[in-house]
Amino acid sequence: MNSLDLIIKDQDIAVENAKQLIEAFGAPFTDAGEILSTYKEIVVNNINQKELMADAKSKRLTLKKIRTTVENKRKILKEDSLRTGKAIDSVAKYIKDNIQPAEEYLELQEKYAEIEQEKLIAELRRDRAEKLAPYTDTPHIYQLASMTFDDFEKLVKELKDAKDLQEAKDKAYADEQIRIVKEKEIEDLRIREENNKLKIEVDKRAAELKIERDKIEKIKQDQEVERIEKERLEQVNKKAIEDAEYKKQLSEAKLASAPDREKLLLFVSKIEVLEVPTNTEVAKRISKHISESTNMYRKLINEEL
Repeated sequence: MNSLDLIIKDQDIAVENAKQLIEAFGAPFTDAGEILSTYKEIVVNNINQKELMADAKSKRLTLKKIRTTVENKRKILKEDSLRTGKAIDSVAKYIKDNIQPAEEYLELQEKYAEIEQEKLIAELRRDRAEKLAPYTDTPHIYQLASMTFDDFEKLVKELKDAKDLQEAKDKAYADEQIRIVKEKEIEDLRIREENNKLKIEVDKRAAELKIERDKIEKIKQDQEVERIEKERLEQVNKKAIEDAEYKKQLSEAKLASAPDREKLLLFVSKIEVLEVPTNTEVAKRISKHISESTNMYRKLINEEL
């Protein structure tokens, strides 16, 4: 089996096509095969080997002619194959364009009853789904087309009852939530009112405590004034006693001959021992002023005389 036979066998082409290839390429394959099997025996290594060089040229030109012949035949056969392929495609397209619509039409006529039945089933499924839509979001989970009328009506009633029950529960829950919110609002209002009353009581008690503290502070201030006045009177009395004792020690003659300083000091002492009314705040203030004045006079006498 030559190389062409092997190629044809490997490609597994039809017998007629194989025959055509053998007729076209058989002789060139044979002629080329003889040269291809022996051409490497020509080995030129000397310029004087003219016969070998001529033999190499002859075989090269033979191979070139075989190659160009095969290429030309390939183009011709390829063009024929392309035209044949286009013709085959055209035939197939004609068959498809004309026969397929006929098949589809005949299939519609053949399956008319089946198609009509499917339409009825689809319409029944759609109508029943629309009836279930108010009661469920998933009507497709039910075998709507295969249900009997009684089973479907039973399903509608069950779903409607279930939805009514759920709506009743939802309404009861919503009403309960509204009631809870209203009760909380009432309770919050009661607490705010109580807090306001409590605040009023606290503010009132704080004001009363402030009044009491002010009274206590006033009493403390009055007591402090009384204490100061008492101490002042004690000092005045003490001074009066001291002056009385001093007066006893002076005789009438000595007093007459006493210096002006002694006379003035005695006069101031007499003023200090005088009893001054202190029943009012004004009297207390004046008494205090007189006391401070006598002290000032006593100091002036001591400094000047």
